Amino acid sequence: MNIQREPDDGEPNSLQQRKQKQREDATTTPPDVANELTIRLGEEFLPLPDRPAEHISKRPPAITNVPTTLLGTSPQPEPPPTKSVPASDTIRSAQPPSPPSTTAKGAAGTPRSRWGVPLEPEVRNKQAEEPAPNSEGASSRPDLTAIREMSPVRPENMPITHEAQAGQTDVAQKKEVEAARPSKEASALRPGTATVRGVDLAPPPAPSSTGSVRFFWLQGVALRIAERIEGPLQEAPFWNAVSGRTPEKRRSVRTQAQAFLAGTPPLSQFLNPEEKELLLRLVEDEVLGYGALEPLLADDRVSEVMVVEPSLVYVERAGKLIETSIRFQDEAHLMRVIQAILRPLGRSVSRTWPMADGRLPDGSRVNVVIPPAAVKGPTLTIRKFSRKPLLLADLVNLGSISEPMAELLRACVLARLNMVVSGGAGSGKTTLLNALSACIPADERIVTIEDAAELQLQQRHVVSLEATAALADGSGRVTIRDLVVNALRMRPERIVVGECRSGEALDMLQAMNTGHDGSLTTLHSNSPRDTLARLETMVMMAGLDLPVQMVRRQLAGGLQMIIHQTRLRDGSRKVTHITEIQGMEGDTITLQDLFRFQETGTDPETGKVPGTFEPGGFRPKCYPRFEALDIHFPKDFFVPEERRHGLGWDEAKQ
Repeated sequence: MNIQREPDDGEPNSLQQRKQKQREDATTTPPDVANELTIRLGEEFLPLPDRPAEHISKRPPAITNVPTTLLGTSPQPEPPPTKSVPASDTIRSAQPPSPPSTTAKGAAGTPRSRWGVPLEPEVRNKQAEEPAPNSEGASSRPDLTAIREMSPVRPENMPITHEAQAGQTDVAQKKEVEAARPSKEASALRPGTATVRGVDLAPPPAPSSTGSVRFFWLQGVALRIAERIEGPLQEAPFWNAVSGRTPEKRRSVRTQAQAFLAGTPPLSQFLNPEEKELLLRLVEDEVLGYGALEPLLADDRVSEVMVVEPSLVYVERAGKLIETSIRFQDEAHLMRVIQAILRPLGRSVSRTWPMADGRLPDGSRVNVVIPPAAVKGPTLTIRKFSRKPLLLADLVNLGSISEPMAELLRACVLARLNMVVSGGAGSGKTTLLNALSACIPADERIVTIEDAAELQLQQRHVVSLEATAALADGSGRVTIRDLVVNALRMRPERIVVGECRSGEALDMLQAMNTGHDGSLTTLHSNSPRDTLARLETMVMMAGLDLPVQMVRRQLAGGLQMIIHQTRLRDGSRKVTHITEIQGMEGDTITLQDLFRFQETGTDPETGKVPGTFEPGGFRPKCYPRFEALDIHFPKDFFVPEERRHGLGWDEAKQ
């Protein structure tokens, strides 16, 4: 008889307990917790999978709400619930909570501190936190892929570097790239990485790709075609005879580009008629224009173009900075545009001198900085000006000045007063200087001196002088101060200096005090009083050890009017002060505001800064010079509105 021995209560029971515990742990803890944690922590650097991982989708409901940092540890007793918490919030409970923010009236959605001050925006490189794949936030969040592609303004969390783009490509874009790769059967029908007539073309995107992806590919094809055909075109006799985009040059470029397409059947068959026409226009922009910047330069609503790096371009429109979807192929593409701007001016940039100033044919101001001075790559800034120079009447219509202020400024120019236009960067000093110079009589000789010629004077008798940068060996430099000294020998009746930055201020004061009345210039400052301090500092930069009291007497005797312009927080530009220099009292220069702009708050709905232009209430000291020209203003012209009627104005007349 077989006798079956009962298991001992010692070791066999403990082994069974260990096996039972392992089975319980296997059902409690997912087998790939480390990989799941790595995926969750690296969401902002790795593309999300097409579907959740298998171990995540099969996770028991009892463990779904456990924080990620507690996975794999012994279960802890949960405290009694005080209120219901969404699952998405519970999953991210291990992270520190964000500080509370309030929303002020008139700035919906703007986070503010406890004192009502707007908080600083998030850093561009820091991506927003993404919810877990199976959390409630992930299921309710809309897909922004199509919006990112079709929107002309890039969202805040869009990558700005090629490394970030490679690491943050979403699933839809990844599928487009995979579909764009030509198969072995289609390689003969599509232009792939193989060389086509000596030109390397990138693989085309899929026909179902979004418009921006396909446009970027067409831009790259146009760049390669332009590099191929511009050599023979520049050898033609007519090419360098006339500058600009002439009809003959356009026909030649289109003919060469069409011949290239005709000799490349795979590329020609891949494009539809609309894309062929777009490709020809892009080739024209690359050969005859400034490539990707052409749409921005042709837009009259854009006042400034700022290329931060090849993949990031901003513009200023209506006083506000807006990020665009315009981008360059790479740094070489951007450097090609920079060289096209500087080459006609006889200027260049290199590692030995990585900065340059220039201008476009329409007078737009250009500044270029390349590595090693520019850390992220070549940067380009273009300050555009109106195709039609603005007059004082146009500034009145725009709300920059009032009609009485325009009449006073016109009288000051006709009376040959020496004036300084001051203000911050981008406040509209050059535009106002152009409008003032338009009031100069046509029978006077005008000499303009600028670092980069950008003034647009309408008179015929105008001599324009421009500073010259030094050559590679350090010779050939001509500064603004050299030009001011030379202009005094050219019998000028008006001297207009684009901007005073250093020692040329002393020579300007000498010219103003030696019979060259009616001179105009600009400088950077924060207020009319600060303008005098800036002029004193720049005179000291001339290298002469002059007493401060003597410099101030030169300022009080040679300068009569300061016009201060400001760019307000809503983006509008206003002439905030028209200030007269009335003389010296001891060691202090006395100033008197003839007109000033008074703010009345901020409109909470539109964000505009309303205000009124008010007279200062005093008759200017230079009024006899107006009367000598038979210019007479009404008695209440310089009197504020509240004093024109009633007791205050009646007492003033007595």
